[in-house]
Amino acid sequence: MRSLLMKDLYCIRGYMKQMAFILLFMSVMAVVLRSPSLVCFFLVFACMSLVISCMSIDEKNKWERYALTLPIRKRDIVKAKYLLLLLMGAAAEILSILLNLLICVLFDSSGVQEAVVSSLVVFFVYFYIFSFTLPAVYRFGADKARYVMMAVVLIPTVGFSLLFRLFPQLENISVTSGNVFVLCALAAALAAVLYLISYHLSLKVYEKKEF
Repeated sequence: MRSLLMKDLYCIRGYMKQMAFILLFMSVMAVVLRSPSLVCFFLVFACMSLVISCMSIDEKNKWERYALTLPIRKRDIVKAKYLLLLLMGAAAEILSILLNLLICVLFDSSGVQEAVVSSLVVFFVYFYIFSFTLPAVYRFGADKARYVMMAVVLIPTVGFSLLFRLFPQLENISVTSGNVFVLCALAAALAAVLYLISYHLSLKVYEKKEF
């Protein structure tokens, strides 16, 4: 498992310089616009997207065909990708919270709690998106799975927009500090359930796949 993770990290190493440059640019924009969420949106999505990029590299280089000649189980290959997704997402979330806290402390100390909550919300939203996307990558390939990702993003967005138009009173619902913890806990539980379902679905698809 460790060797599979190291291989994936080496695959995405070439993207790190680009990400560092864009992150620096987004950080400057966040400071100028006084909007820490900009960094969060970019950082979490970019880091988790590296997993799809890694799978695309494996697909183009026919790596699975070679890997299955080694004493490696298909279960281990799928597990490594999901562990990579979890590690990249967690690392991006921690860095995002730290950057948001730094910006809030420097410019708006009253928005610290809001910055942390928004970072967690972004993390959970992207976690849901990629939990749906990874099985699609194993089923259709990395390139076609991007359309699935777009659908996963657009359908809830359009749905919530219509919901708020039909029921405008929903916009007046406020989330108090007392129930923020409960909502975050529920979101984390839902993310964990979707993560496990996504893993087993991907494993089922991958085990039937022929190379």
